[in-house]
Amino acid sequence: MNLITNTLSTKLWLSLVLLMYLSVANADRDEDTLVLDVDASGTVTPLTDGLMILRSMFGFTDDALTNAAVDLTNCQDCDSEEIEKYIADVRGLTFGKINSVDDQNISGSALNGTTLTIGIENGDSESVDLSGLIDGVGVTSSQASAITANTAKTGITSSQASAITANTAKTGITTDQASAITANTAKTGITSDQASAITANTGKTGITSDQASAITANTAKTGITTDQASAITANTAKTGITSDQASAITANTAKTGITTDQTDAITANTAKVGITTDQADAITANTAKTGITSDQADAITANTAKTGITAEQANAIAINTSKSSTDDQNISGSGLSGTTLTIGIEGGNSETVNLSSLQDGIGTDDQNISGSSLTGTTLTIGIEGGSSETVNLSSLQGFAGDWQTSTLYSKGQMVFHRRKPYWALLAHSGTEPDTEVFSCSSWNAAESLNWIGIAGAPSSSCTWTGGTSSNYRGDDGVAFTSYGSLNSVANMANSSDSSVLVTTGQGLTITSFKVIVNVGWDHVNFNPIGGWNFKFVIDGSAVADGACTLGGVQSGSLNGSVKTLECSSSLALYVNTGSTISIASNWNATRSFRDEVDEKSDIDWYVGYSLGDI
Repeated sequence: MNLITNTLSTKLWLSLVLLMYLSVANADRDEDTLVLDVDASGTVTPLTDGLMILRSMFGFTDDALTNAAVDLTNCQDCDSEEIEKYIADVRGLTFGKINSVDDQNISGSALNGTTLTIGIENGDSESVDLSGLIDGVGVTSSQASAITANTAKTGITSSQASAITANTAKTGITTDQASAITANTAKTGITSDQASAITANTGKTGITSDQASAITANTAKTGITTDQASAITANTAKTGITSDQASAITANTAKTGITTDQTDAITANTAKVGITTDQADAITANTAKTGITSDQADAITANTAKTGITAEQANAIAINTSKSSTDDQNISGSGLSGTTLTIGIEGGNSETVNLSSLQDGIGTDDQNISGSSLTGTTLTIGIEGGSSETVNLSSLQGFAGDWQTSTLYSKGQMVFHRRKPYWALLAHSGTEPDTEVFSCSSWNAAESLNWIGIAGAPSSSCTWTGGTSSNYRGDDGVAFTSYGSLNSVANMANSSDSSVLVTTGQGLTITSFKVIVNVGWDHVNFNPIGGWNFKFVIDGSAVADGACTLGGVQSGSLNGSVKTLECSSSLALYVNTGSTISIASNWNATRSFRDEVDEKSDIDWYVGYSLGDI
């Protein structure tokens, strides 16, 4: 009886399928495994997966849950405990669990000295010591502070500042000197990068409005005397210096021969980035040489022009002024792989930090889902500020729309037809749902139905007939003597099932079983102990529900002019695809001549079956 079960209500099973189809997203299996494929055999059938789901809902567990319902040939999950847990997981799945995401923000991060604090929303922060990234090359913080104070020219008088302002005004220069300044303004002979840097500096890009106003006032030489303005003009025009010195100043202004980092540092220093208003005012006063004598102003000018020193000494001063080799490396080459944070630094060794302890799974990352789309069966999931990912949804492609809009369907797809749902049992095209009928002769052929709906498969009422013309009812105590082939009359085959054995090509339901033994007119109404019965045999085993025991003598139900011994039973036996069917006679009592079948009579049997819903 391994492949025998009482018929399941097709309507109940299909309702369960529809409910699960609409409720379940993805389980933790291969993405091409169907959700209702409980034993992961590759197919979903009512007598395996459907039966186990129904048993689970009735409270069956362990072997009682899976007995005779697992596809032992193809199953991936064959164990009853695994199957029980899988069904429980599917039954407990909610849309809330499906839609749960981790969308925490990075929040509360800061750098204090060489300590990096990495913060996360609704989670614990972590500190990382970055002191190991300091390469030790360049000047100390004390030296940098001293350089900053020197650049700000702290401690000079207003006269010295005025002298510096006059020098900037380029008073009393020649036409050649003016032409040189014009060429310098046009950025003649420099690269596009150098020209862009000068333009950004002129446009006061990246500085505050206060810093921009201070530079404007300095350019206009506000608050200085005419002499100071003249002195600055002469200084700008490079009056009284050699052409080599003038060229050196031009190269220095264009930042020739230095790195991008050094150029950026000079630009930031010129714009007075990161200093207070008082410090900016002090630098302006120092630049104008306010409060110093003309001799002191000349000395500063000569010092700025690096008069009387060698080229090597001039280069050393230029490097020191730009603070080259100070610890002003950029953070570069950083990245996050999984829970490992790599912190990279320019010109130094990177360092990794394990952030797995921050992955508590309870917070949220509030990035927006953006850039998502569906192309065919490929879903692209996009996220704001991150990489998108694609998911193959072909295994979920169950709904094909209204039947009127398409003519090609894959197995398992659902359509609507006249406001009713139908599922494709085979890959096909063109067949209209609810128009198919079964042929009774198709019992030994493969399944050919294209559609199945909520109401089940089309019903059919079919009958097999057969029997024997011989006067043989079996020896005393002989059981399971088989009768001839379906839909034919043949002699019984004693002690053998081979002559009647048939194999089903598709699943069917046995609905009735009737036996008529025609006897002579003088047959004595004698019932031996145990009686004469007939049994329905499926896959080599007699089915208890299929027993039919002959009664006493009566007028024939099909032909009232003869005497018969008859029995019948109504059945609902589902026979699976590939099962074998036979019919057997079982004589359990001592034989009597009064129970002999008339020599001119025979034994007839009738088996009712349906290929569809009953």
